Amino acid sequence: MPAHGHYGDLSPVRCREGEFELRCMDCAQGDHGAYWPLTLEFWNPRRGMQRCRACWTAKRRRDEHARRLANPASTRERNRAYALANREVLNLKRRARRAAAKGSSSDGRVSAAAG
Repeated sequence: MPAHGHYGDLSPVRCREGEFELRCMDCAQGDHGAYWPLTLEFWNPRRGMQRCRACWTAKRRRDEHARRLANPASTRERNRAYALANREVLNLKRRARRAAAKGSSSDGRVSAAAG
């Protein structure tokens, strides 16, 4: 008897070459036959077995992007607080990048002043 639900007529689990594979609910929305091996490389059991790791990452990014768009003042404040808390490290990195850019010329050679 075929399974029904999110997966339509396809079963969410299959055995292929002696290895069990699970079909990702989000990947199944497209026309991909997205079965992934039942390993920790592709699945995170703590988050549930409805989405593969890649789909969970994409969902998290979509949600974060929507949250930032919904409240830009909060995002600006968080960025400002981060910059103030990490001011010294950020300035050191900025100086290092500028020195590296200044020390190299367009033909890839290092200038005599840089060393």
